[in-house]
Amino acid sequence: MDDILSSPDYFIAHAGGSIDGQKYLNCKEGLLQSLKNGYKYIEVDLALTSDNAVVCLHDWQHFKTLASIAIDNEPMSLQEFQQQKILGKLTPLTLNDVISIQKEHPFVIVTDKISNPDILNSYFLDNRNNVMVEAFSLSDYIRLKECGYTPMMSIWHFNYKSIRLIFAQQRETRTKIDWVCVDSESNIKSLRTLKRLLKCKIALYSSNSETFFKEHLGKGIDLIYTDNWNLKTRSNNDSINKSTY
Repeated sequence: MDDILSSPDYFIAHAGGSIDGQKYLNCKEGLLQSLKNGYKYIEVDLALTSDNAVVCLHDWQHFKTLASIAIDNEPMSLQEFQQQKILGKLTPLTLNDVISIQKEHPFVIVTDKISNPDILNSYFLDNRNNVMVEAFSLSDYIRLKECGYTPMMSIWHFNYKSIRLIFAQQRETRTKIDWVCVDSESNIKSLRTLKRLLKCKIALYSSNSETFFKEHLGKGIDLIYTDNWNLKTRSNNDSINKSTY
């Protein structure tokens, strides 16, 4: 089990990884810290600016809160976005920034919020096999797979009804569902049933709990999103935030 707790094959750095107990930052410093910590998979949340550039943030209202500016959910321009500081000191990321870092320090980019291949294709001209995309529709899943990405069918809360739905979709479209991504409160027993029936892999979000990792990783769950887990010390960087959510 100690091998699993230190293995980069089981963990995704959530939103780039947390710093000082703060999560959902999607900042350059967090991403570089995750790479230093040995992460192989790093997730970033994606959003469009007012001039249609793809940047990394959970949502505009949350980003503006972190940047201590007037709070609303309206997109900023790319130039305005790049002028901000997160928590007064951290550097926001564009998707181009993430791709540039990946070229120098190879890792698998995991993306969330945007699954439209027409948007992503303009950024990922090559190396798409090292990009995992949470897909929010079966049509996006199919097209992403055809384009060379590794899509994950994203389902918010999973249960046995979801198994029947995915089974029907797979049979109707003749598209093999290789990955399913679900929230951590899903019925784990039903996920194991899905894994057995569809011969797929399961990604789960999100947890910072060593107990949760020991209970599920390698036992039906293939990847898990985490904010604070330190692969080198097999411990939580944040002594307070050990939740599963």
